Amino acid sequence: MRLEERLKLSESYGDGSALLWAQWCFDKKLLTRSLNVINARFPHFSLHDSTHSLTIISEIERILGPNIEFISFVDAWLLLEAAYWHDMGMNISHEEKESVANSKEFRAFLESVKDSESDYSRYARLYLSYQDGSPPSSFVELEKSFTFLLAEFIRRTHYDRSKQFLLEPDLIGVKSPKTGLINSRLLLLLGDIVACHGRDFSSVLDLPFENDGLDVNDMAHPRYVACPFAIGRPS
Repeated sequence: MRLEERLKLSESYGDGSALLWAQWCFDKKLLTRSLNVINARFPHFSLHDSTHSLTIISEIERILGPNIEFISFVDAWLLLEAAYWHDMGMNISHEEKESVANSKEFRAFLESVKDSESDYSRYARLYLSYQDGSPPSSFVELEKSFTFLLAEFIRRTHYDRSKQFLLEPDLIGVKSPKTGLINSRLLLLLGDIVACHGRDFSSVLDLPFENDGLDVNDMAHPRYVACPFAIGRPS
């Protein structure tokens, strides 16, 4: 059994669980489109489009094996949604790119890596020289430097950005048809699960062991859901 098959079974129950399947069907299509933008923004970056999310889901299914049929509907929903939301923080609009490029935070990041032994030091020195008024020897190389630096700058906080975009999807143009029918606390739980994948693994223990009262007549196990994503960080 696949996770989607498990969640789809919720349709046969006359309670709030069926709403999770409907929400997932909307989100899968919408998020696939948004995830595919990430690789267009950062073509050098490791593949973080929808195929990455599908791979994660497949690996989780391998781990769970026949136990999938015993997990709650809400846990199946959380696993599927987290697989698609956890890297959404790498999404950045053209307007935000301009804002970041001129920000004090980005300048401080450049200063912090310019003399480091990282692969970004050369790019940081080149871009800082440009910011300080020196003409670049190659605009192609300057553009490449900015792309690499921006990706690393965003990556360092993308897990918190992913949570923010989940709770405020309009920020990245995702028109997810979330309604009051899905308990807002369930979305907050999902946001915390998503954020855990970039934090210290111990942050998983800050999540509740289980949670009910989510208007779906089912039990959520946030720590259980967060573990596959937190173990595999960074991503």
